[in-house]
Amino acid sequence: MSERDIYMQLFNISVNTYYLWKKQERPIVKLLEKYFLKEELEEFLETGEILKLEFINDINMQYSEIVKKFLHNMNKFKGQKFSSVDIEMCLNIINFKVGEKATQLGMIQFLINKDNDKLLKIEDENLRCALISSLSILSELEFKMLRKESFSMFT
Repeated sequence: MSERDIYMQLFNISVNTYYLWKKQERPIVKLLEKYFLKEELEEFLETGEILKLEFINDINMQYSEIVKKFLHNMNKFKGQKFSSVDIEMCLNIINFKVGEKATQLGMIQFLINKDNDKLLKIEDENLRCALISSLSILSELEFKMLRKESFSMFT
């Protein structure tokens, strides 16, 4: 499909309008030429989405949800001060796990690995517990139970 055909189909315009817009250097034409490949626009016209952008959106949503859940879990320990190093390590683990587009199963395997150096470096047990709950599918009740346990497998 030619660039002209793509724009005509995207905007439901005639050939004359397409050439007029090109001549006028319309911002929408500049935007599409600058930020989208021809193949991406074709993909959008054929499928109604651009898979690469959907993937990026999914990663961003997953990251936001995990961070929100992590902060919510941290807030359960009112008055407790956490080490900024521990918090940074937690956020780095979240970044790493989301960056590799981890599945729930992959995250659970990561969490139950007793030789997991990244997880063991987080010294505060409550913070480690909050992170584990954030990355897994634990319910509120399971999180409370986990928090009460001695967490001896990591010490």
